[in-house]
Amino acid sequence: MLAFGSDGTLYYSALVYNFSFLNRTPSGVAAFSNTELGRVYDDANCYPTNVAQGRARLSFEQFRVSSFPSLAIDPVSGKMAIACADDQGNPGCGGSNPAFSGLTDNPGADKVYPAVGMNAGRTVVGYYTRDYSPKPTATDRSCERGFLNTTDAGYPGSPAHYIDLNPVCLDYAYSSSNDAFTSETRVSTQSSNPYIEFSGSFIGDYTGVAVDSAGSVHTVWTDFRVAGNSAGPAIEKSRSAQCASALFYRVVFMNPVESRRSTRAPALQFA
Repeated sequence: MLAFGSDGTLYYSALVYNFSFLNRTPSGVAAFSNTELGRVYDDANCYPTNVAQGRARLSFEQFRVSSFPSLAIDPVSGKMAIACADDQGNPGCGGSNPAFSGLTDNPGADKVYPAVGMNAGRTVVGYYTRDYSPKPTATDRSCERGFLNTTDAGYPGSPAHYIDLNPVCLDYAYSSSNDAFTSETRVSTQSSNPYIEFSGSFIGDYTGVAVDSAGSVHTVWTDFRVAGNSAGPAIEKSRSAQCASALFYRVVFMNPVESRRSTRAPALQFA
């Protein structure tokens, strides 16, 4: 993730061997200096893996997740924020057990693929969440995963088998520094089931948040809610609002002049 400071300094954020780094170079200087920000808990034992790629995933999902950092710089104050997701809240994550155990919910709905925006002292982090997913029932399985049995007659056109009632649908939402990230605003107007287009593939790399000078929040993400159920970008604009949830990602604030940092939000608990 690249961003320019108001003084012309170019910054980029990166994830290297489970640590988040901020790199910067003054205007006209070819070399970058590095600042280590902290441990990111996305070890091999922090997540279950998907079938298609053997990549990290959420419990009950198959699209792959990552801990790549998102970077934003406030054009007014010059301060910056970096947001990334990990599974620090899972007791076995980062420990000696080589295999994942348990669930990625700890507790509550997961948050993945955070994107951060800043302007005029306001910081906003957007993300995918299952907070608003309808709970499946015996008569409505639109937000449930199904399985095919290769031994069934007519496979792969055979009927799906449903083995649990775990909700899998996603929405896009954000939290704001207006209330220290203690509430949540839902942006998407309808939940979408990622299994329709994103079973075992890439979904969340394509999210973004921008805050304009008036404090309005602009978000962009990918889901399948367009004609014909084909994947495409979803763009919605929302004003400052307040609603309720917990914060499940990590935000690090830095002063680029003094190179100081502080944790202003609890570490991710999603997984």
